[in-house]
Amino acid sequence: MNDMQMKRIAAVSVIACALAVACRQCPDEMGFIRDMYEKCLYEDYDFLEQHCSVSLLKKLSEAYDYEGEGYAVWEFRSGAQDGPSNEHAVISIEDEGDGWYRYKAIDMGISFTKKIKISHEGGAIMIEDIADDHKLIVPLPSG
Repeated sequence: MNDMQMKRIAAVSVIACALAVACRQCPDEMGFIRDMYEKCLYEDYDFLEQHCSVSLLKKLSEAYDYEGEGYAVWEFRSGAQDGPSNEHAVISIEDEGDGWYRYKAIDMGISFTKKIKISHEGGAIMIEDIADDHKLIVPLPSG
């Protein structure tokens, strides 16, 4: 091997090591999303204020249509008032790229899909945005 090849190998090795370290230091986004939904963490205002961007908190505050101040925590759910069961779970989470994830979940027995944008700030996972993937709300068959 000549000098140029050795330098390229060294550079690639350094980049690979840096990426490996960065990946180990990043919390598990999919696990975060699963816990956030299944443990109803989105209902905890302290959680939201620690893990939501300023722009998302503003969006959730503006969507809150009750008297007083609060956050529209239902934006993380199906939007349904009632459902055929008490089932509440994440079915799947897909990495859409560029920080976006799509999660399919069940809310009171109703299947729905949301998109959520995740970033990292100071070692913490931050939710940048949440959006309906589509408005179709489908009750699951009972039984």
